[in-house]
Formats: sequence, C-alpha cells, structure tokens
Amino acid sequence: MPVRSVSVVELRHRAVLAVVRLGQRVEDVAVHFEVHPDTVRRWVRRFMAEGLDGLVDRSRVPHRSPGRIDAQLEDRICRMRQEHPHWGARRIRAELARAGVSAPAKSTIERALRRNGLLFGRPRKRQPVPRRFVASAPNALWQIDAWECALADGTTVDVIDIVDDHARVLLAAQAVPSVTSEAVWAVFSAASAQWGLPQRVLSDNATYLTGRAKGAVAEFERRLWRLGIATSNGGPYHPQTQGKIERFHRTARAWLDRHGPPETIEHLQTLLDELAVHYNYDRPHQGLNDQIPIDVYHATEPAAPLAEPPCRTTTRQVLANGTVSYSRWRVNLGSEWIGLDVDVIEQADKIRIVYAAELITTFSAEEPKGYIRSGQLRSRRPGRR
Repeated sequence: MPVRSVSVVELRHRAVLAVVRLGQRVEDVAVHFEVHPDTVRRWVRRFMAEGLDGLVDRSRVPHRSPGRIDAQLEDRICRMRQEHPHWGARRIRAELARAGVSAPAKSTIERALRRNGLLFGRPRKRQPVPRRFVASAPNALWQIDAWECALADGTTVDVIDIVDDHARVLLAAQAVPSVTSEAVWAVFSAASAQWGLPQRVLSDNATYLTGRAKGAVAEFERRLWRLGIATSNGGPYHPQTQGKIERFHRTARAWLDRHGPPETIEHLQTLLDELAVHYNYDRPHQGLNDQIPIDVYHATEPAAPLAEPPCRTTTRQVLANGTVSYSRWRVNLGSEWIGLDVDVIEQADKIRIVYAAELITTFSAEEPKGYIRSGQLRSRRPGRR
C-alpha cells in the first residue's frame, strides 16, 4: 500500500496539536519538527485565530514598499528611456528634477527600468568615489587637446577642443583639416575672445603644444607666456591628467554617432556647434552633481592671468665649437665656455644664457631661428688665466 504524502498544512497542524492538546513544550516540538521554536509559536497563534487557514503559506510580499513609485511616475520614466535610449538612471533623475518632479533615487529608477525590460545586466557594484582635482574658479585652468574624426567618405580630419576645468564648459570645438600650432592658436584666440583669458592651460606633450620634452619652448607656449598665462603638461602616456577633456572626447564621439556621420568638414562643424549648445546649456553634467555647466561657470568670478610671465629653464652643454643649441637657435658663446653646462632661461620674449650667477648673453625670442653671434665675451672661463 503506497504511503500517503503529508501536506505542509497537516504537519503544522500536528505540531500545533502537540502543543495545544498534548501540552508538550514548544522547544521539544520544534526539535521534533526541525524548526525554530518561534516558528511553532507563530503556527499556534495563527491556528487559534484562523483555524487551519492560518497554517497555509502566506505571500512574502511586504505590505508596503517605500521604494516602489507610483504607476504614473514609472510610466513617465519608461517613456523617457524609450525616447532617449542613451539616458541612464542618473540622467533620467536629473531631468525629472529639472522638470520640478520629486525625483526618486537612482537605484529606484533602475529597478523600474528593469521591471519594464528597459535595463539589462546585473546591477554594478558601488565603486569608491575617486578624489578628483577641480580648479577653484572658471578660467583658472583650461584643458586643450585634439582628436581625429572620420567623415562619411573615410576622410579623417582633426577636432581641437578646449574645456574649462572648473565648470566643464566646452569653450571651443573646432574642426580643422589637420592640427598645427597655428590652428591651435587660432582656436585658442577665438575661445579667449569669447570667454576671457585663462590663468593656466593644461595639455599633453604634443610638439605643437609644448617643447617641454625637448627642453625648449613651443611657439604656442611662447604666445601664452606673453599674455601671462602659465602652462602645464601631463606625464607621458598618462592621459588621466587631462581626464576631463579626454572624457569629453567620448561624449563628442557618442553625439556624432547619434547625429552623424558627418558628410563634410562643414557638416562636422555644424554638429559640433550644436553639441556645444546642448553640452553647455542643456545637459546636466554628472561631474558637477548634475548641474548645468554654464550655471556653474557664472556662479564664481573667473580667474585672471598671472602678473609675472612664466619662464622655463633648461641646461645645455657648450659644444666644441663654442656654440650652444636651443630651440633651433645656435648661439656662439666663444671657446672660453667649451664643455661647460649653462642654463638657458626663456621668459617674456627674452632668452638668457647663464653660467652660475653670471649672465653670458641674452637675445630676443623674436630673432630668426639660426646662428646668433653673442658679441663680446662677458668674462673669461672660470679657472683660466
């Protein structure tokens, strides 16, 4: 004869009867049925109040869900995602707040999107928030860089960007056939005419931006220094130093993917101009706690260039013919200085060559590149008679 399986309700009923009718201890009944004593007490309470119905499994759904949003708001969130597939939960939350809606938490929006099949994959683990440098005021630091862009026919052109470090405002985004020192200066001049002069400019080590790697000064730097603007450079192979403008390049490429591809360089410039308006005046920036860049820019007084022009010092050895080479100049110092290490100091359009505390010669940075005769010797080589 087959053994009849016992239902869950019947087992619970037996446990209750053992306590209520047979007077057994709750702890002993719990051991026999392999449950916690509190579970047995709960079964007893429910049986006394509802009979056998109280021993049936109950839904574990909570009576109230504080994190669950109302249906109308959830529908609005879903429509925003459908209309803008590239918007994440954080962007949706920022747009709701801008519209005057009491926006739920980012995690709540993510759950709503997952319930409606609009967000896939596992939730990302919360990462520690890195500490980032931010300039103290608008125009205190500009980041400048260039990147390559492909047109629809496969032709490649360059885009020169300038971003304000403090407010993340896109100060310039100019398409050019190829990036050169003159092209960079033209873009910088247009940006400074609109936004004012910065206090410092940060760039990578591209030769059209800096001569630092060669112990010299690039023409772009020289022009900045004349205006009292300091310059900084990131380390080689370390783009994180220019992280803000590198991140903007990703945003720009995503924009062109959605609105492109650009047919011509003129079409590309039109798309970049539209991006600048959207990026500065309409798009909440996550790096600014979802504020609009132009609002952050105007919230603080802009910084101004430095009072004293910057300078750069490098060391050169005087060659066997009595000359020293620097940035395509070859300066004749004389045989008295052969073999010595001298300092070449460039500041405010003036280049000085110094040994210890002694000035050997000086000449203007406006001098044509090539051979320069230093004139009469200032002194004899130390140690010689």
